[in-house]
Amino acid sequence: MQTRAPYPADTGSADTSATVELNVVLAYESLSAALWAGEILAALSRKDSDQPMVRLLPWSFSTLENPALRRLAAADADQADLIVIASRGVASTLSAGFEDWLKTCLTRPRRTARLAVAALFEPDVRLAGADSPRLQAVRRLTQAAGCTFFAPRAAEEFALVV
Repeated sequence: MQTRAPYPADTGSADTSATVELNVVLAYESLSAALWAGEILAALSRKDSDQPMVRLLPWSFSTLENPALRRLAAADADQADLIVIASRGVASTLSAGFEDWLKTCLTRPRRTARLAVAALFEPDVRLAGADSPRLQAVRRLTQAAGCTFFAPRAAEEFALVV
């Protein structure tokens, strides 16, 4: 399903009639993590000019601690094709509020049957490795909901992209 992008980047020159083919919810731990994830998404789209137009809906981890804002973020996720979780911090676990939001997003009725979740955790390899408690929590929730899960090792795999 295609929708119109609600926020053109530059109303003076942007084509406001462009259709959105990929809705991405970005849950990020810090501004640094959000910018890092944005650079990765932009680099991936530059590699292939046939990439669909992306509508990015960002939500910080801190806003997901507020139950009212968590509901709004879950409503955005209802429209998502991809949820990207970006963290560049050193916390070994994700907050209960964040996990509650993700579980809600993965179990609510959706616009489409397909949803993928990508976990971009960096820079500490011990916290981003396969045995990371935060990575395991996201993987467990995603797989329990029957969604596709990606966890690229950002420090190594995306260094070639950006």
